[in-house]
Amino acid sequence: MRGRNLSVALVAVAAVALAWLYLAPSQLGGGTVYSTIDGISMQPLLHRGDLVLTRPQSDYRVGQIVLYRSTVLGRTVLHRIVAIKQGHYYFKGDNNDFVDPAYATRSELLGLYWFKVPHAGAFVGWMRAPLHTALLTGAAIFLLLGLGSTAGRRRARRRAPPPRPDSRRRPAPRRLRQGPAALAAVVAFLAGLVFLVVGFGNSTARIVERSGAYAQTGAFSYDAHARPDAVYPTGTAKTGQPVLFARFKRLTVRFRYAFDGPARDVHGTIAMRALISSDSSWHELATVVPRQSFRGSTAAVSGSVDLVSLRALITQLSIDTGTVGGTYEIVLRPIVHVQAVVHGSSIEDTFVPTLQAEATQTLLRLAPVAAPIGASIAAPSQAEQLVAELHPREVGSLPASAANYVTIARYRLGVRLVRILGGVGAILGLIAVLFTQFGRRRDVWAEDVRIAFRNGVSFVDVSELALGVGEDATVVDDLDGLARLARQADRPILRLQSEQSTIYVLGDGERTFVFRGPASISARPVDRPRPAQPALPKHAPRGRRLLHAAGIGMALVVLVGAGVSFTAGNVLPPSYAGTSVQALAISQLTPLQCVGMNLTDIIFAPASGTINGTAGNDLIIGRTGSGSITYNGQAGNDCIVAGGGPTASNTITGGPGTDVCIGGPNAQKNTFSGCETTYN
Repeated sequence: MRGRNLSVALVAVAAVALAWLYLAPSQLGGGTVYSTIDGISMQPLLHRGDLVLTRPQSDYRVGQIVLYRSTVLGRTVLHRIVAIKQGHYYFKGDNNDFVDPAYATRSELLGLYWFKVPHAGAFVGWMRAPLHTALLTGAAIFLLLGLGSTAGRRRARRRAPPPRPDSRRRPAPRRLRQGPAALAAVVAFLAGLVFLVVGFGNSTARIVERSGAYAQTGAFSYDAHARPDAVYPTGTAKTGQPVLFARFKRLTVRFRYAFDGPARDVHGTIAMRALISSDSSWHELATVVPRQSFRGSTAAVSGSVDLVSLRALITQLSIDTGTVGGTYEIVLRPIVHVQAVVHGSSIEDTFVPTLQAEATQTLLRLAPVAAPIGASIAAPSQAEQLVAELHPREVGSLPASAANYVTIARYRLGVRLVRILGGVGAILGLIAVLFTQFGRRRDVWAEDVRIAFRNGVSFVDVSELALGVGEDATVVDDLDGLARLARQADRPILRLQSEQSTIYVLGDGERTFVFRGPASISARPVDRPRPAQPALPKHAPRGRRLLHAAGIGMALVVLVGAGVSFTAGNVLPPSYAGTSVQALAISQLTPLQCVGMNLTDIIFAPASGTINGTAGNDLIIGRTGSGSITYNGQAGNDCIVAGGGPTASNTITGGPGTDVCIGGPNAQKNTFSGCETTYN
């Protein structure tokens, strides 16, 4: 019996440990996030009322369904990743025709979709009410303690047959000792197990971004030359000065790039483009400097802008839009792709600073920098504005290892400390449990009590004996013999204590047996024995077992339901398919390889089949799929980003125009044709 109970206990502990490892809520130190669905944006996969379980991952890819914290909506959202750009994750609901209004960073991703429990969210919501939880808890306690134990014991006592006189009483199976010390030992042991599962379920180190590992800086400059006059005494318009279209025909622009930091093997490419924006869209004005390679920590490029053509374009835009005399924005954009080894780690980064200028039909000048928001901050001076515009700087970061921690009951604890606390707590708790349950307990018993217990009989104390008792009684020499007679007769022994002696009397109806003992009986400490109880018939506790099972099941329902209900959150806000709430600019989804392209349309490809572009400049974004997938860019300058998948076979055709084709990540095969630039 003891071995079977130990096996059951070990199996129960293992089941609890596994359940905690995979199903413990994140708010209680586990790794699973419970969420209830309250929307239609992920239909047909997820419906309102479903309970979804998500678990954090070390890496997230396009096409996966991820739970993230939306800063715009102020709540968690469960949508599919449609693009990843410069560490920013863009999401879209399967049943929506628009991309979510803001991107998410890596720290805002909570977990990857694991599985769902259909319609379980309704029960979770019902359990969130304290009254409902209290009702179920009361029912479980009633079944476990009230009806299940008292009534069962009462029926068992009624049905228990009397023991046979010649049979030795066998002790009942060992029961668990109860009390504050035993309860504290069990709690300490379970707490240690929980800490062990949490500690060894998380890594001791985590990857963080170490900011300031390197920096990329740039310096803009420009000049234009003409004959000297009153406006330009030297005949030269230098950096920071406005340029009149009537005086100059060409503007020479320069950009110097520098990579700062302890790096080696620095190399990459650099180019420079100029763009002009109207009220409706962007237009590429000119490629000032085509892409060229450089090696080393510095690079310099220079090119010229045709001011005559720029003035003609502004005039034409003014006529087309009917805004004669309007102001247009000119952006000078260098594009630097750099690779280097910094602190032993290979990095690949893109530096795209911008120099903004304003153009009218008469002149070109640098655009003023807006003052920071805040009444207490003074507006920058003209010199500070010029420095900020002409000397851009960007600080890079590297992944670094840092000590990992977990949050338990709103307290942050290091994983190493959690492991130590779990090990110490589990060992000490186990020792305490063994000591409280199996340690020898000693009581001080009188000698006659010891004899009575050893023989399985009991005493009945009386204040006086009937007249005549003892006159013709049989005198027994020792109490142990009287106890054996009482066991055979299945009768109690009467005990009369006085100052002179203690009289023990046993009567069986025909004869009377007497033993006279001393007034004071010696006492000594003894091991606390197990109580002798008659064995119960097998059919007696069946009802009690059923009631106890029902109570335990209801207690588990209360525990799991309450834990999930108070840790689950509504993740999908109500949304309506076909109703766009906020458009996302194409430039926010454009990958680094296509920066500078004048993209006007965005197309999301299906998970299989063929996708065709338009006659315009398209950004075609694939998703995780399988089988053969064909991407046709058609006409225009297109940026095609194929989808991934271990069984996907992508065929990417650029078509007419200058096309950039990017193969799908982890795809089985990427085939390119008609693409001016390819990335595999």
